[in-house]
Amino acid sequence: RIHVTRYADLFMLAMRRGTVKDRSSRSPQLESRPTRNAGAEPTRNVISAALLHNERLFTVVVMIWLSVVLYGDIIVFSSAVVECGQRMGVSTSSLRHEEAATSLQQVTRVLFVSDPQLTSPYSYPFMQNRLLNWLVSLYSDLYMRKSYVTIQTFLHPEAVFFNGDLFDGVTSTLYDHDRRATFTEEEYSTLYDRWNWVFGAHSKAVAPRWLFNVSGNHDIGWRIDHSLQEKLVKTYESHFGDLNYVTRIGNFSFVVLASGALIPTAHPELAQKAESFITRLDDNDDLELDRILMFHVPLWRPNNQDCGPWNRRGPFYEGRGYSYTNLATERVTDRLLHDIKPKYVFSGDAHDHCQVTHKLGDIPDAVERTLNTFSWLQGNRVPSFGIAVLDNGKRVLNFEYCELPDQLAIYIAYGVLAIFTIFVSIVLARNPSGADEDVFNNSDIDEEAGKRSVDDHLVEQQSSSFFRMAIGKVTTVAILVSSTFASAVCWHLLLVWIYL
Repeated sequence: RIHVTRYADLFMLAMRRGTVKDRSSRSPQLESRPTRNAGAEPTRNVISAALLHNERLFTVVVMIWLSVVLYGDIIVFSSAVVECGQRMGVSTSSLRHEEAATSLQQVTRVLFVSDPQLTSPYSYPFMQNRLLNWLVSLYSDLYMRKSYVTIQTFLHPEAVFFNGDLFDGVTSTLYDHDRRATFTEEEYSTLYDRWNWVFGAHSKAVAPRWLFNVSGNHDIGWRIDHSLQEKLVKTYESHFGDLNYVTRIGNFSFVVLASGALIPTAHPELAQKAESFITRLDDNDDLELDRILMFHVPLWRPNNQDCGPWNRRGPFYEGRGYSYTNLATERVTDRLLHDIKPKYVFSGDAHDHCQVTHKLGDIPDAVERTLNTFSWLQGNRVPSFGIAVLDNGKRVLNFEYCELPDQLAIYIAYGVLAIFTIFVSIVLARNPSGADEDVFNNSDIDEEAGKRSVDDHLVEQQSSSFFRMAIGKVTTVAILVSSTFASAVCWHLLLVWIYL
């Protein structure tokens, strides 16, 4: 009697949930035939319930992802550049080429980019792995490409100075890896192609009229073997032009000088050319123009010299290592200030901001601005650039430091959102209809089970259904997470395509 009563109660429970059909309507042949894939039904029910009954919440999560990726890939870059332009009081509207040419007749906007240092297989030890090298190089280049195109689009610079360390070469890592300290021709050609993509023209942006390059210690070396430096100089000049030259922009004369040539250990020919260039400046340059010195290594200053509000890592200190030095020597600094008499100096190398004023006797003061790196993989999480507006009718230079987005913080935000997505997917995987409590969902109580102990049958069904429900929930989480991530990745690739 007890067994019959339990059997009846279980049957009525299944009938109320609509999972057992009226057996009297089935033929004896169908009654005796085992149900195909009956064990998979609870799993499918869990997945269907999670996806259908939580469709709105799932859609909200996907929309959050699309919004966050749009902000992290596009809006945050545009906002940083536009905010910088507004601080300077310049128009940041998107102009056509002919409109930009008209707007730049009265003033000249000069962009300063320092230390992009395109990564190579020798930048970091882990980049010997081809996949990691490709992935890190791609997203390093993409960051600079997005930044550069956005600057072109909103600030319309007419001239651009790349202030040294164009590639991440001539490093101790490169030297120690295979007993050489320079790239092969194939490696350099690959880097140069990447350079042209990162800083090349974009169809929807106003391309600068002039591009100028300044050599750095990663480009031509510093205190290295003379034969090696000779090779580096020839390779650099064949791709990026002369090491020392003068160019006029507006009412200013820009003096570009190779910092690696003004040290006692420099290649004799390199040093001789630099000395001759400085000597000829008075004869070839118009002295009525204010001079701006472009020199990669920061000029000497006391170790405790304050660097101003934009500095993030404190004052610069003297120090040197393989093929680098933190500051030019005091002798070289005095020589440059005395012979060139610059009104402004732009340097790089330190991967941080610094603004100091140099005083030397009765020579006019020179304001030096050291520029931060343009790359997010060179030790400073907040890359930046400099923008100057030259008034063509006056000897006025208005300069502004402009910080770019913290790419690592953006990726951390993506990671936090990914964890949130997995958590939400686990919650959604819970069967909202309570199917996990129904151990007899779509299960037939056959005659053979009726012959056995109902208690044993109940335990068997409960155990089987538990594992089916667990598999269903895990599968649901995988579907929800993969679908969300796939949507975000496709959206990210679409946004990347904008900058190609």
